[in-house]
Amino acid sequence: MNDYNARDYDSFAAMDVHARSITIATLDTVTGESALGRLGDCPGAAEVLSWVGAHTTGRTLFAYESGPTKFDLCRGLRELGQDCGVAAVTTLARSQKQRRQKTDAVDARALLNDICSLEREFSWCWVPSPEAEQARDLCRLWRRSVDDLAGARQAVSSFLLGRGIAWNERTPDGNLRSTWTRAYGEWLDASGAAMCAADAAILASLRDRVESREDYADRLRARVVGLGREERWRPYVDSISCLLGVGPETALLAAAEFDDFGRFRSGRRVKNWVGMAPTEHSSGEKGARGGITKGGPSCLRKCIIEGLSSMPTRRTPSKSLRKGQEPVPDALRVAREGNRRLFERYNSLVDAGKGANKAKVATAAEEACWIWRVGLEVQASLA
Repeated sequence: MNDYNARDYDSFAAMDVHARSITIATLDTVTGESALGRLGDCPGAAEVLSWVGAHTTGRTLFAYESGPTKFDLCRGLRELGQDCGVAAVTTLARSQKQRRQKTDAVDARALLNDICSLEREFSWCWVPSPEAEQARDLCRLWRRSVDDLAGARQAVSSFLLGRGIAWNERTPDGNLRSTWTRAYGEWLDASGAAMCAADAAILASLRDRVESREDYADRLRARVVGLGREERWRPYVDSISCLLGVGPETALLAAAEFDDFGRFRSGRRVKNWVGMAPTEHSSGEKGARGGITKGGPSCLRKCIIEGLSSMPTRRTPSKSLRKGQEPVPDALRVAREGNRRLFERYNSLVDAGKGANKAKVATAAEEACWIWRVGLEVQASLA
């Protein structure tokens, strides 16, 4: 269970959780008693339950804000038969007074007021299964390694540019050749040989940094691909990767982030969750929409958007299956329908005069919904 209604509970326990301490604020609606306490020395779920049990009666709802401690405490309390939710911190409203006087006790009491309210205005986080969280964290780590590699390569280019050296090799058509190829490496060797000893040493160190990050990213990618081939994830990976711009890595990340595709009831909710719904400011007769909200799983959102970078040069919506790829038949049918719709959507936006980036982001928002639909087909086939 990942959603809770205050009407179903007699008592409430809001926690401000840190690495080595937990501050707890409780309210018993039957007796009207409230309590505030702090547990130290890295308390676990059993210690929390013991303390709260001494200050509450009846059915109790436990809650704490999302943060670096993630979901271990929540799972521990659920294993002990308690209802515990994790409130999305970005959806919790805080007054200026609470922001000026921010303490563990203030945060716990503020969260207590939120979870007691019959008109809930914040959102509960989805608590993933342990295996989904492990797959998600591995994919996110791989994505960070890719970003680190890009930063290391950019450092090389910036250093060379500061020395008046720039890559300018062209194809017969006049287009700039790709960097970080064998030819680019030979050009770097020649550039380093023409430098003074100090600059050559700096360039060599920067290149060593690039090589180490390349090895690290390659190892992580191999682990991600290997995990995607396991029985738990392969039907999802093989099916979701049938969509345009979605490779095995992004497919595994999507399956792990969604975890349970059935928790969404509409594509609109998927767009809101992944942070691709437009912002809106309306007042009276005036209304305006802005850029996307950028909430939710940023890594998945970035992978989906970047995966559609080839759309401007794509001439057909078809996508061939990889060797050994075995998608679920119904999911493959949905994916091919989605590819056709995505292709038409992108081109219609470009034809209407929208910029390439706006068209790509709008198409990515729709692709998130198709990933959800494909995942639903796979989940239904495995039920």
